Amino acid sequence: MKTRILQFTSIALMAISCNEISDNQLFTPPPLPNDVLSFSTHEQFKSVTSRIASLPQQDLSAWEKENSFKSYRSVLFDAETEWETIDTPEKETVFLNKYKDILDIEEGTLVPHIKSVMYQSIVTRDGIYRTGDHFHKVVGDYIVTVKKGDFNKLTSIAIVDGKPKETGGVDVFQYTNGNRNTTAFNGKTQATCTYPGYYKEAMYYYDPSGCNSDRRAYISANPVISLFTGYGDFNGTQRYGDYRQDVVEIRVWGTRRYITCNWGSYQTQLRWRSITFTMYGHYITAYQANQTVSTIQYYTKTVSDSSSGGSVDFMTTSVPVGDVSFNEPLYTNGFKYIYAEGSSQGVGDNWAVIYCNY
Repeated sequence: MKTRILQFTSIALMAISCNEISDNQLFTPPPLPNDVLSFSTHEQFKSVTSRIASLPQQDLSAWEKENSFKSYRSVLFDAETEWETIDTPEKETVFLNKYKDILDIEEGTLVPHIKSVMYQSIVTRDGIYRTGDHFHKVVGDYIVTVKKGDFNKLTSIAIVDGKPKETGGVDVFQYTNGNRNTTAFNGKTQATCTYPGYYKEAMYYYDPSGCNSDRRAYISANPVISLFTGYGDFNGTQRYGDYRQDVVEIRVWGTRRYITCNWGSYQTQLRWRSITFTMYGHYITAYQANQTVSTIQYYTKTVSDSSSGGSVDFMTTSVPVGDVSFNEPLYTNGFKYIYAEGSSQGVGDNWAVIYCNY
């Protein structure tokens, strides 16, 4: 059976077709999915994930349609578009049943189960992507990994106390800490933060009418760990194993209220400025036979001021922090310090501000 090659401008991706199974096999395992993005090397994975999250939705959607792939992010976009039309409790109930696998609703606002735009952009609606001969499924704050021969185990993952359960052939890795610390203000910008310094989100709320003309501008900073299993550069040689790296995702977006007073995203001009953060990252001190040896140290990063120019759904950028580890466990790190401002055309010259200093 043929394997399809997916291409998007300078980004090369692959979709996986079902494996060939010989006629004399006594047991036929479930077929592998043919709509999952697959990355063959860590270098390819880094190249794609460093850029794909920042692609405008219309460009991503066009590429996905051409190549018969649909990401979690595009399904979420469909849900947000449909959310604008919900005007009765009955329609809202139908909507929730249709999208309950990917989002929740909090105070009239859609909240995706996967908050990382990078992972949203490379996984299917079921949260799955492939690297080398391993399949990964993003479940909340965790990534569940199996070898391709154990793919069927991803369809029946047990959740215990909010965490996927590790069983034979199933590995679980916490790639982020989704504890949200959101600050919302009306009339002025300010911010307070609580420890620990994981996912941070600030909002500026402009409400001239009390409903239909209201606008919000958001900025978030999300520390995540990228996970690739397969071949990559290990101290100058190609080795098969787990490659991990700390990454911070900065995102700005706007929402508006519809006539029903529900909140939904929309296209508007966006800006960010004055973004600086300090956090732990890994620094490699030695290479052993089968893994790196790292120490953690503080890294300070800045992001250049930027504007979307025209109207877009959101702006985002991914900032790598520290070295790439190999077969070495990493733990999610929070911010020691962060300052960031984001705004949208809908709130004028007002800014949502994140400011934390622990």
